[in-house]
Amino acid sequence: MDLKLDLTSKAVLNKAFSKNVKGYDAMEVDAFLDQVLSDYRSFEAILSERDVYIADLETLVKKHRDQISLMEIENAKYRKRLENIKDEGKVSLQNVEYLRRIDILEKELYRIGIDPSKLK
Repeated sequence: MDLKLDLTSKAVLNKAFSKNVKGYDAMEVDAFLDQVLSDYRSFEAILSERDVYIADLETLVKKHRDQISLMEIENAKYRKRLENIKDEGKVSLQNVEYLRRIDILEKELYRIGIDPSKLK
């Protein structure tokens, strides 16, 4: 929202009203106060919009912080899991070799007529 103000703080401070028989001219004072009121309403509207905008940003920041926390927890879990994989690279290759040998032995058992799943 564009801020369109009729008055500045200096204009308010230095405002001089003309005097008449009963004191200051009431119409002149009323017109000036109408300008002040208009500016205050503009300020209030801008402040209200700003407050809503700040609240929206704070909600968004909280949401992103919560997501970051969840991702850090998940990242820690994956680091823990991957930590063990580094040391077990050799074991994994051994497991593959064992599976190949088991496959060969099962094929041989099937060839001679024995079902390996029924062995105890």
